[in-house]
Amino acid sequence: MNTRTEYIDRLRKLADLLESTPDLILPQAIQKTSIQFFPLGAAETALTAKLLPTGWKKNDPNESKYDADYYILTGKWEGVSLTILETRNVVCERIQVGKETVTVPAVEAAPETVVERPVYEFKCEPLLAKAVG
Repeated sequence: MNTRTEYIDRLRKLADLLESTPDLILPQAIQKTSIQFFPLGAAETALTAKLLPTGWKKNDPNESKYDADYYILTGKWEGVSLTILETRNVVCERIQVGKETVTVPAVEAAPETVVERPVYEFKCEPLLAKAVG
């Protein structure tokens, strides 16, 4: 038996046990009804999103450093929350779209300075365009 078959078999056995034993409490993970997928690479991310029967919502890379680092898709199917997570640089192309001027505040050993730093955006099309609405 391969690892995939063994994993699916274990899930079926657990479902059968829970169904046949009403006094057995549900595991916490099942009560939360949340499943996370961690694909390997852009192609597997797109395929996973395409094969799961739900509409997907993408996270905004400008929300936080975490959102900038990770490409996260969330959706629901049959009352189960689904999440697909991959590092953003694997799924998207980082493109410099300009520069911004920022003021770096003075600190004990250095005066205030003004510097230019690059501004980036992520281009995640067209790989995931068909899989993500």
